[in-house]
Amino acid sequence: MVSDEIQLQNLLLSSSQSVTDHARQKIHPITQQILESGSHICPLISGTLVGPLKVNEDLTTLDEDLKILESEFKARTSVHSNLAHRVKKSLEEKDEKLITVNTIEELQKAQVNYTNAYFPLSNVEPPVGVVTPGNCYPHRRTAIVIPYRNRSEHLKVFLRHLHPILLRQDIEYGIYVINQVGNGKFNRAKLLNVGFSEALQHYNKYDCVIFHDVDLLPEDDRNIYTCSSQPKHMSIAVNIFDYKLPYNDIFGGVTALTPAQFQLVNGYSNEYWGWGGEDDDMYKRIRYNCMSILRISEEHARYLMVRHHKDKGNEIMPERFTLLKASLNRQPYDGLKSLNYTVHNRMFGVLYNNISVSIGEPLVKTMTQEEQAVHFGIGIVGIFIIYILLFKRTCS
Repeated sequence: MVSDEIQLQNLLLSSSQSVTDHARQKIHPITQQILESGSHICPLISGTLVGPLKVNEDLTTLDEDLKILESEFKARTSVHSNLAHRVKKSLEEKDEKLITVNTIEELQKAQVNYTNAYFPLSNVEPPVGVVTPGNCYPHRRTAIVIPYRNRSEHLKVFLRHLHPILLRQDIEYGIYVINQVGNGKFNRAKLLNVGFSEALQHYNKYDCVIFHDVDLLPEDDRNIYTCSSQPKHMSIAVNIFDYKLPYNDIFGGVTALTPAQFQLVNGYSNEYWGWGGEDDDMYKRIRYNCMSILRISEEHARYLMVRHHKDKGNEIMPERFTLLKASLNRQPYDGLKSLNYTVHNRMFGVLYNNISVSIGEPLVKTMTQEEQAVHFGIGIVGIFIIYILLFKRTCS
């Protein structure tokens, strides 16, 4: 367990020789190399967390704030870029054999007679678009996937707010904005499936994927952006619901699943075009696969929903209840296994990664609210005409 390894690390960093000798016999060799390099494994709970936060919704300084944040990111030096160099320098000073890439790979596989913790030591920087702590070696890696279309202002507010939180949490992370191209029906769930696939192709070391609406901003940095042994619902207390859970079966907004958990349920359904239904469908998939929903305290899981107008192309889907009834019948084939999309552009950047995709159209055309109103009106007129004809026939 990571917690055991960190405890051994702390013992090695203590001043008691008898304690450190005992810890050195049990500690993983990769951890030993990290310590010899002058670095250390990130703590389970960062000491820089501040707790409750105030969301800055000021738009006047937004662009300037993001420029400053971007310049700070470009100037940062991650622990990865210096770790192997420090190891080599430390061993050179001891006149010992230099550590090589092959030696590192061998150490990664040396699990026998040590703890089960796995810390992939590497002298290669993660790809552009992945943010790494600068002061400690991360043992948690999270991809944040955002389904997106025409919400640039919300995205800027989101980035300005979330990056400082994630940096304080001492995790390695990447933000993936999955942009649906065109003006067709919006499909949040399918975009989340695309984001899962693209994020793991970009960086296969992620052990957690968080599916995150762009208009939800955490109000407490103790809501840690990592996964758990069960699928985790993170946005359980949102301001528009008076910071209360709307209903017990909800699993939307901000959710966290490990890659294994997400693959077990075959991801999200691809059939929910428009607003609603996909989160309840996911809840059913999770429960059917004998997993439960983990929720932390409402005190820490508070979110502010940014005000916005209703999105065109994301109108309420009237057929969602019919789809939900057959959800479990479709699960084996409807999801990651049936996912198809076309990538128009991939841009990996300092603040976020943008992936623009086409995801097709619904097989059965769904009506807009205006079309539904017209059809409803026609139906009422038709019923009235039939009633009049029948009434006149009866009276004659």
